[in-house]
Amino acid sequence: MKPCNEFVARLILVLFFFTRMLVMGRENVIRVDIACPGYINISIAQSALGYNGPAFEAAVAESNMRYAGVFNFTLSFLTDDRRIRDGFDFTAESLELITSWYYKRHEDLSDKVVRVIITPGSIDGSNVQQLMANWGTMAILTSASTKSNYKLPAPLILGFSFTTLGPIAVTFIDILRMFNWTTVFLVTDYGASEGVFAYLAVEFIQAVADINADAKRKLFTLHQRRVTSGKPVPFQAQLIDVLTEFQSTSRVMIFLGRGEFLRQLLLTAHRLNMTTGDYVYLAYEPTPVLRAEANVTWQKGDGDDVTAQDAFRSLLLVHLHDSERQRLQSPKVTALAEWVRQRSREEFNVTVSANQTVRSPVLYSCIGGEGILPAVMFIAFMKQT
Repeated sequence: MKPCNEFVARLILVLFFFTRMLVMGRENVIRVDIACPGYINISIAQSALGYNGPAFEAAVAESNMRYAGVFNFTLSFLTDDRRIRDGFDFTAESLELITSWYYKRHEDLSDKVVRVIITPGSIDGSNVQQLMANWGTMAILTSASTKSNYKLPAPLILGFSFTTLGPIAVTFIDILRMFNWTTVFLVTDYGASEGVFAYLAVEFIQAVADINADAKRKLFTLHQRRVTSGKPVPFQAQLIDVLTEFQSTSRVMIFLGRGEFLRQLLLTAHRLNMTTGDYVYLAYEPTPVLRAEANVTWQKGDGDDVTAQDAFRSLLLVHLHDSERQRLQSPKVTALAEWVRQRSREEFNVTVSANQTVRSPVLYSCIGGEGILPAVMFIAFMKQT
């Protein structure tokens, strides 16, 4: 991520207020206390600390070496496995996690400490931000964020996700327009799928609503259905119901869910004779992720591979650019992946097996997001010395 000069200038202006009093009356080193709230379980999504935490540690270690004698960064992970199991729990519980950290640290540390929140999750969109504004605390979000209803005075919150959901929703819209498809059947898995798909569905629904509102007529007709892969109701039965309704409603389906469930959907559609060219299926693959089964592929090594390959001819997939996929195979990424496996086991008691892929842009969002903090603070520091 390479921010523009105007963006950096604005960061410097805001962070100047964080550092001015510290620099003027500092003794030796400016202390920066970083809170990193989130959840640990990597089986839920890539934004889990069990996966991202080591990348944050790497960024802190590098920053302390680069800015030794000027800043001293400390990192605290804020977790609660009993109450916070996924991103939705985290958003709901982030207020208590962050307030507990702030007031306890306020008692333990002197006032000459800059407090910052950096997290891969999506903090509460209003209450936490209101408190941050009163505290004079900034936050950096590296994987996900939700729009806040909180008005000025607002805190500084930076989103450094490797990709934002808005443009992905627009990409789907562009595909629909390219082929003049106006009636869309949207299916979102709210069960065991990555949380990103639920948020992407919200973005897409809003984009359609905005387009229709701007045109003052219905350019797109949207039918929405949910499936839940983690529910006791057999997922296969849910897919049959959804496909049966889709057959009589539209000819274009957008399916937002993990790769293994997309494959199951297309296999079911094939058995219902719905992959012969009369129907089209659109999907999104965020990135080659932790679990191989979550990636989009027809090939699984079972008896359905030949059928799945034929069914996948009806699929249009939105995914990373090929150059980005190649970059994820570089020696630097491979070395980081191995280090993440080791630290995930040591720090969070999370085992990332050898056949699980940890080459992801998410890690670089973490390192980049945390890395920009000391860089900008250092510029502000130099302007005052």
